[in-house]
Amino acid sequence: IQKISESGAEVIACDIMFVDWADTTDNNILTNSIVNSGNIVSPILFELNMNNKIQVGVPDEFGLELYPKFKMNGFLNAHSIIVKPLLEIIDQSAGMGFVNVIPDPDGILRRIPLIAQLNGKMIPSFFLQSVCTYFDYDLDKITIASGSLIILEDFGTYLDGSETDLRIPLDGNGNLIVNLAGKYQIKNYPSYSAGDIINADNIPDFSGKLVIFS
Repeated sequence: IQKISESGAEVIACDIMFVDWADTTDNNILTNSIVNSGNIVSPILFELNMNNKIQVGVPDEFGLELYPKFKMNGFLNAHSIIVKPLLEIIDQSAGMGFVNVIPDPDGILRRIPLIAQLNGKMIPSFFLQSVCTYFDYDLDKITIASGSLIILEDFGTYLDGSETDLRIPLDGNGNLIVNLAGKYQIKNYPSYSAGDIINADNIPDFSGKLVIFS
């Protein structure tokens, strides 16, 4: 994390959850690297269902009061928090997003929930939060039209300077259809070994990049 940050990464989406454990050796080194980076997006895992009347205990470090108000039928709701990072990591992260993915009955992942409700607040998925953090995009500007459409208002100003909205079609239940995310091309998403990053004297220039640490 320290090396990636020093190489200029705009945002580090940390798709690894560092949780409470009996052995706390080097926890301070880990949390200090996150504090010094100041641009870490961290994951959290919910139990999700369609019951929107449940209130969940949420640690103060999560900063739930900072998330947009949201109460609409047809979206998944957090029934409980299954796993969360160290509270120090939650407190020092630039953003939090849930990492739940729900395969179809045949085991194929065809849709990914983009948002969920937690105690009447809108919580973005890990992927959506990472993009919003990267563009410094305010979650309050997201309009939930229905379970079939969310609109990121004025998103074009972050991409190309145009005053355009980004309309994201969903499946009726708040899920992004995987195929609509576009084609995956290796050249657009280069990968590096963590071991190489740790041991290299000169690591790649990540200036202005969104780096997924996975």
